[in-house]
Amino acid sequence: MPEYRLNGLHYLTETGPLCSCIPLDYASNLSCNVTYADSSIQPIYAIVTWKLNGAVLSTATLPRKRNGPYVFYSESTIIGDGGDPSRYTCELTFAAPNNNQFPFVATNAPEFNESCDVDGEFQSFNP
Repeated sequence: MPEYRLNGLHYLTETGPLCSCIPLDYASNLSCNVTYADSSIQPIYAIVTWKLNGAVLSTATLPRKRNGPYVFYSESTIIGDGGDPSRYTCELTFAAPNNNQFPFVATNAPEFNESCDVDGEFQSFNP
């Protein structure tokens, strides 16, 4: 897997989103995040589709946070039903640039479609 260094930090390239689950009392805090390289002109935004056992729950275009000159971070979090420890999937794609300022910059969406899975969990507290 290729790796690059930017501002003293290491980043992996050609990797998809990272999923995590934090068990809560009778629910699950499910998170999906991605760090990616992009420019500030004609930016692309991450699109996340959450699925539960293959059925679409929601789709959202995510805001991005700059982590370096050309490094951006996006995250989506949902609360899963703690009574259903099923498999959640986060599918990640990218939107085409929506601010076409320069004709020499690509206007298509990147050909990228990756996903990660996480099992919903919850903590049960006995009184």
